[in-house]
Amino acid sequence: MKGEAFVGVDLEDLTANDKLVLLVLGASSKTTTTRLHKLSLIVNAVVEGNQPSSHGAYHYGGFSDEVDSAMIQLEEDGLIKRTGDKKLVLTEYGQKVMGSLDKTKDKQAADVQGVVRLVVDSLKAVPDQDLVDLTYILFPELTTKSVIRSKVEQRILGKKIRGVDVHQFRREDLKKFLESLTEQKE
Repeated sequence: MKGEAFVGVDLEDLTANDKLVLLVLGASSKTTTTRLHKLSLIVNAVVEGNQPSSHGAYHYGGFSDEVDSAMIQLEEDGLIKRTGDKKLVLTEYGQKVMGSLDKTKDKQAADVQGVVRLVVDSLKAVPDQDLVDLTYILFPELTTKSVIRSKVEQRILGKKIRGVDVHQFRREDLKKFLESLTEQKE
């Protein structure tokens, strides 16, 4: 394991997508690759205010090569690992880097961290399949290359997530939708 002295150096080397992956995993503990991609899509949509430039159409809807590369690099660097059930988690070293990231004065990371908490907290109880469905509803332009599009389209008719009709919200209202899910918990 790397020593404490490396944490500061490693923080400087992190890309925005590295930070996003660490923040999502830090807020959600164990997660699947699919969930990581869909949460990062939603986080970036809230941060950018529309379809995030980081994601494009792929076989299973919105996908980001940059997020995928960050995930692979962070795993190679020992900051994240896969558990026996193939879920992603922060390693002990990843937790230290994440803790240092929390303490930095990096405004971009701090802004994204607040959005990550909102997204992860509001969608924590939502199963992966429903999360995929939500991204298909919110980002139909990212489903053009999807091999599961017709199957998902059948599932999303009248879709409700935790009792909230997803179709009543436009993408521009995404933050409001997430907040309504968070308020519902309280």
